Amino acid sequence: MEIYCDNYVNYIYKEEDSLVEEYWYAESENMSEEELRDIMLILVNFFYEKKPKLFFSDMRNFLFVIHPDLQVWIDEVVSSVANKSMTKIARTMSSDFISQISLEQFFEEKHYSRIIKNKFFDNKKDAIDWLLE
Repeated sequence: MEIYCDNYVNYIYKEEDSLVEEYWYAESENMSEEELRDIMLILVNFFYEKKPKLFFSDMRNFLFVIHPDLQVWIDEVVSSVANKSMTKIARTMSSDFISQISLEQFFEEKHYSRIIKNKFFDNKKDAIDWLLE
């Protein structure tokens, strides 16, 4: 079931696995901070409603740089909801160096990465296999 799709991201929910899949597009480089916040709120509302246990994020084409103040907002809003149901998060990372640094910094510093099993992968197959084991 498709949750949301625009020029920046596509969210799909696989209810049988309690799995949300997130696919970022290269157009994310042109996204505004407000647009990212709006997208995160859509995701948060879905988390409240369905309480998925697994999350896969394909961030290889995520080219938006998350500044520290936005990192704090995302941590407060998104991770607080994720902590209520998520058990595992798997990610494939951006090939853009600056975006990747901001993402790694964000995921390593935030408290939910210590609560939820959180792992980075080079490809989707390995990530999904790990989530479903």
